[in-house]
Amino acid sequence: MIHTGVNAYLASIASKAKEASPDSPLTKSLKNFVKRYVMILVFFLFILTGVGSYQGRSLLELSYILLATLVSAVPEGLPLVITFSLVVGASILSRYKALIRHLPAVETLGSASVIASDKTGTITTGNLKVEEVFSQDEEKLKMIAALCNDSHGDTGDPIDIALTKWVENKEKWD
Repeated sequence: MIHTGVNAYLASIASKAKEASPDSPLTKSLKNFVKRYVMILVFFLFILTGVGSYQGRSLLELSYILLATLVSAVPEGLPLVITFSLVVGASILSRYKALIRHLPAVETLGSASVIASDKTGTITTGNLKVEEVFSQDEEKLKMIAALCNDSHGDTGDPIDIALTKWVENKEKWD
């Protein structure tokens, strides 16, 4: 069966790439903290309303007290503390010359307890090399590797660079 357009396998991969990324551990922790904080705050405001009603305060005076309590309960220093801790972490990473393209990826990496990698170092260095080729028509494979390649010299995707080096070291086609 042949699928084309949006029904093709690559189209399903592209649609998954458009999906929103999951929340980072920091975002999840903040959401959890905010939920607990709001529940505690609502509980205390409920108690304050009961105490104010028991004291016989007017509805206007009670609403002023509740509004002032609600405004003062918002932790205005929380965004500052979070931003400061992220800046400290980024400065530590910059001392190790780490480049960060997407901050939530670093947050996720920071919460990882196990990192699995291969023993060849290809994940850390990005140096790939074509060792063996299994193909019915190696000439067509070389042509495809050359035409479907986005590398420019030694810059680009490591797989594209490895394929370019493989094609250049082999015999050229007509």
